[in-house]
Amino acid sequence: MDVSQTQTTGRMAETDTALERLYRDHAAWLLRLAVRLTGRLDTAEELVQETFLRLAQQPDAGRSPENPRAWLCRVTVNLWRDRLRRLRWRRFLPLACSPDLPDGHDTEADYLQQDRIAKVRQALSRLPDRDRLLVVLYWDEMSYAEMARVLDLRVTTVGKALSRAIDRLAALLE
Repeated sequence: MDVSQTQTTGRMAETDTALERLYRDHAAWLLRLAVRLTGRLDTAEELVQETFLRLAQQPDAGRSPENPRAWLCRVTVNLWRDRLRRLRWRRFLPLACSPDLPDGHDTEADYLQQDRIAKVRQALSRLPDRDRLLVVLYWDEMSYAEMARVLDLRVTTVGKALSRAIDRLAALLE
């Protein structure tokens, strides 16, 4: 093996290590976000795979983005939006805000909880995409600065828009 092949192999190993580290650190969170956006685990898994594939295809894939969580979130959200535009099903795609209860739970409290979850899902699915995304990111404890990067907004705009989105959600739940 000559020197250039050794250098290339070394860079590929560094890239794999950086990608593996990013995947290990962010994939679970990103999958939860994608499930909440799409309402389907299989679709969410596809979005997450595509997001990491896009990261691997970057010219400087060996380096982590400046803010990996915001970058990964933004790519996932953009892929989701592209998918919505292609399918033109916006009003039919529910947002899964929390997982269903496992089988075997049949107490009255469990049914009430399921009813609340269904009402929140329905209300969230009726919000405009940006409002829905703001609420989901807020529930996932993303900072205003991270939300601003994902949505390409000013931080002050995020606060105002989030407040309006929460008000709209509350009105739908009344």
